[in-house]
Amino acid sequence: MFLSIIKKVSLKKNVKKYLSKVKTPSGDRITTVNLLIDGIHFNETTKLIEEFIKRGIKKENIKALVLVKDKIRINTDAIVYFRSSDIGLFGTISKDEIKSFIYGKSDLFISYFKGQHADLSHIALKSNGDFKVGFFTEGPSVNHLSIDSSLSDYKLFSEEMFKYLKALNKI
Repeated sequence: MFLSIIKKVSLKKNVKKYLSKVKTPSGDRITTVNLLIDGIHFNETTKLIEEFIKRGIKKENIKALVLVKDKIRINTDAIVYFRSSDIGLFGTISKDEIKSFIYGKSDLFISYFKGQHADLSHIALKSNGDFKVGFFTEGPSVNHLSIDSSLSDYKLFSEEMFKYLKALNKI
C-alpha cells in the first residue's frame, strides 16, 4: 500500500518532467500504429483494432499494450497485456515486451485511456510515437491531437481521429 503511493507520486513527478520535452511531430504519413489501452475500463481492444484495419492500416502494423488488473490473458503478436506491478517504483520496466513497445518507433501513438492514470501516462510520455493522439483531458497533455468522446464509443473515436488525420495529410 505504502509503496503504491510512493510509486504514484514518483511517476507523476516523471510525467511533469517529461511534459516539458514533448517533441514536434514530423510530416510523414502514418503506416505503423501503437495503442496504449486501459483494459480495466475498456475491453473491446480487438474491435478497436478492427476499426483501424477497416480504415486502411495493415493488421501487422498495429500493436497494442493493454493494462489489466489480473493478467489472465495470453499475449498475441499484436496485443501485449501488462499489470501495474510490471512498472517499478521509479518507472523502471523489466519486461522486454513492454520495453519494445515503448522504445519501438511508431508513426501514430494512441493513448486510449481517460483520466490521470500514472502508469499509463508514464508509458505514453516515454513512448517514441511520432504523432500522439488521445482523449481530451484537463491540464497538460502529451497528445498532439485530443479527441473528446467516451471511452466506450470506440467507433466515434476512430471516426473523428481519421477525419483529423486526413485533414492533416497524415493518411
